[in-house]
Amino acid sequence: MNHGFWEYYAVYGLIAKSGDSFNSYDKNSPKSKSRADWNAAYHNVRTGQITSSRRMEAWYQGLVDMKLVKWCQKRIAERKAKGEDMSRKEKRLAELIKEGDVRLADYDKIRKALFKLSEGL
Repeated sequence: MNHGFWEYYAVYGLIAKSGDSFNSYDKNSPKSKSRADWNAAYHNVRTGQITSSRRMEAWYQGLVDMKLVKWCQKRIAERKAKGEDMSRKEKRLAELIKEGDVRLADYDKIRKALFKLSEGL
C-alpha cells in the first residue's frame, strides 16, 4: 500500500488503534478489534452515483500533504548534497510541519504554503 507515504502514517491512518474504520466488513470477523464503522462513501440519491465522505476526502488530503512533505525533504537533501545552501528552505519546511501539528490548524493555508515551497525546489 505504500505509495511513497511514510509507513507509520499510512498504517496509523488506516488501521488506527481499533481497526480500519472505513472497512465496512472488518467487524464481521470474529478476530476484529473494530466494532464501529464510518462510511467512506455514500450513494448520492440526486446524481445516482457514489460520493465520498468529507472524512474520507480529508483523510486522503492528509496523505497527499505528507507525500508532498516527504518529496520536499528529498529535494532539499538532493540539493544540499550538490553543495547548495538550503537552510532557508529547510527552516520553512520545519515551520510548516510544526504549524500543522496543532489542534485546529489552518491546513488549507499550510497546504498552499507547502505547494509554494515545493515549486521552488
